[in-house]
Amino acid sequence: IDPDATDDAGDDLIWSVRTMAPASYPRAQVLSAVFVNVVAGRAPVDGDAEDVSPEMILKVSRDGGNTWPVSQRRSIGLTGQRNKDVIFRSLGLSGRIGTTLELSMSAAVGSGIVSAVAEMGAAAP
Repeated sequence: IDPDATDDAGDDLIWSVRTMAPASYPRAQVLSAVFVNVVAGRAPVDGDAEDVSPEMILKVSRDGGNTWPVSQRRSIGLTGQRNKDVIFRSLGLSGRIGTTLELSMSAAVGSGIVSAVAEMGAAAP
């Protein structure tokens, strides 16, 4: 593995992180927001839009990852920016078996997740 590589034989490197939020059966939980602290790598000055202005994608599944009806995109910030908070809001109610979250990015830019936190609360009965 070459730490300086920005592509895989011409294709963008794709990374993703998938997690499972706790199930709350029989009461649903409201998933108000997901806060992700990222470090943006060095983006090229020109080229493809996703490389010059990289974005992170959050997908939400309420059936264990079989379908992904909610998808949101957010900028990860300026080149080399540290401690950038990427915030995804209004993500809806959890499913009966919990909510699977997937963060991903596909761009010729090195980046990393420092931390991620989900803001959840019990739904009204």
